[in-house]
Amino acid sequence: MVKKLPFTPLHGRNKEALNIYTLITESISKKTPLSLYIGGKPGTGKTATLKQIVQSFSSKKNIETIFISCTSCQTKIALYREISLKFMNKTFSSATALKNIEKFFDEQNKFILLVLDEIDFLTSRSQEMLYMVFDWPAMFPEKVGVVGIANTLDLTHRLLPKLKKGVEPTTIMFQPYSKDELIEILTETLKRECDDADSKNIEYIARKIAAKNGDVRVAISIAKKAYLDLNEEDEDVVSENEDNSSFKVPVLQTPKSKVNALSVVMSTMKNIEASPLVRAKIPYHPRIILAIMLRLSSRKKAGVLNENLLLSSYQKVQQMLKLPDLERHELQEALSTLESQGLINYFKNKYNLSVDIETAQKIIADNALIAEIKKVNL
Repeated sequence: MVKKLPFTPLHGRNKEALNIYTLITESISKKTPLSLYIGGKPGTGKTATLKQIVQSFSSKKNIETIFISCTSCQTKIALYREISLKFMNKTFSSATALKNIEKFFDEQNKFILLVLDEIDFLTSRSQEMLYMVFDWPAMFPEKVGVVGIANTLDLTHRLLPKLKKGVEPTTIMFQPYSKDELIEILTETLKRECDDADSKNIEYIARKIAAKNGDVRVAISIAKKAYLDLNEEDEDVVSENEDNSSFKVPVLQTPKSKVNALSVVMSTMKNIEASPLVRAKIPYHPRIILAIMLRLSSRKKAGVLNENLLLSSYQKVQQMLKLPDLERHELQEALSTLESQGLINYFKNKYNLSVDIETAQKIIADNALIAEIKKVNL
């Protein structure tokens, strides 16, 4: 195993980065199939870690890497186009695209590392695209490696049971950041922003985010915005003192900031979490299921929100909105996606919303869909 990385890994992610880097480099040197699945909740450092690893290979002449976000290529043609553009700088017709891509793979002297972020966006009823990309390392064992990244915890095991034995992706999980890890990250981050970050406020933010989902991106956004808001509060107090006295009260030592500091942080947390700018991107089916859950939760007699109720509700919505069929395993995948994003939780054999109505509506980001589902008698 590699003992030292050629880059400084993210805080708390040395073990995961070292493991992934070792698997890739050993696969290349030993000429064995490389197939990895990186799973974990949002904000756990998956994508950033893979980008560091990909960047570390940029100077190596025997490796060619590309990083693709699957949010922008949810069909076979779109995926083929993205791969052919990045590798060959050209595109092909839908009839010849796959043939030309695989011909390109076969003719390469370099090792091709294909990293697919948000790979759960490639899911479909037959999972054809997922099977295809995870078959490539078996088809071209010395030439192509595939790394898939997603928020879903067990995507490959549950959705790809028919993968050839021996070439199933090696799964590496990124666990949510703990409170102590978030405190260290926030303290270090805020040191670069200001000299007077209050440890109690940092601990409060870290504790709340760790209890919810451990998303370091949200924690940093909240911390930075909270201290901007606190400074605005302090400036207002300074202005008042300037108007009524001949001296300035030092910023961050004003009575108002001490009394209201925690309430400002709490208010900032609520506003940030509800913001569409930081909401998670979720695929189409999970959005529909979330909209259905929102509708069911608003009823006086909602009943137990379990898989059976959600599946029957989807079938009613499907008829009215002419939606594609949804099998039970696809419902389970949609629910898993929503749960991994911290939008719902499963407790005592039923599902519950983990966010308020306004936040759920912003995440769904489709008022027309919400309005149409409201018309259905669920």
